[in-house]
Amino acid sequence: MTGELNVRTANSADVARIALLAGQLGYPATEREISPRFAALEGQTDHAVFVADYPSTKVIGWLHVFIRPLLESDAAAEIGGLIVDERFRGRGVARALVDASARWGQRCGVGYLRVRSNVTRESALRFYTGLGFREAKTQRVLIRILADDAARGHQLRE
Repeated sequence: MTGELNVRTANSADVARIALLAGQLGYPATEREISPRFAALEGQTDHAVFVADYPSTKVIGWLHVFIRPLLESDAAAEIGGLIVDERFRGRGVARALVDASARWGQRCGVGYLRVRSNVTRESALRFYTGLGFREAKTQRVLIRILADDAARGHQLRE
């Protein structure tokens, strides 16, 4: 790894690496599965996918952020997913991706950035609080499968 870390908006050429890295976080997915998901987000003004790389590497991390409008409170930017290749963790890659998402949220006019993290991921909690996030609440996530087709391919997100 040489050169400066580059954080940029993802493009369709990044989908294979995004899929590969998703598996490292416990969400195994193929390029074929990620590709239509990425295509559905690409070009939407209320979603952004950022990737990080060095000049001499392929994509080593990604972050998906979106605007979450709610009736009961002001809209917020929310991190949907963040993963850095395990070989590059602890080098500021995740921080750079979070900073990019914060700047994006500010440009979108929202007042705060939110992230949800499984309570079992203690290192993630330490990471986010180290970046100035504070715990706002504890909740349970429940799902209801809506169709047989969805049930076959559905994985519970943490």
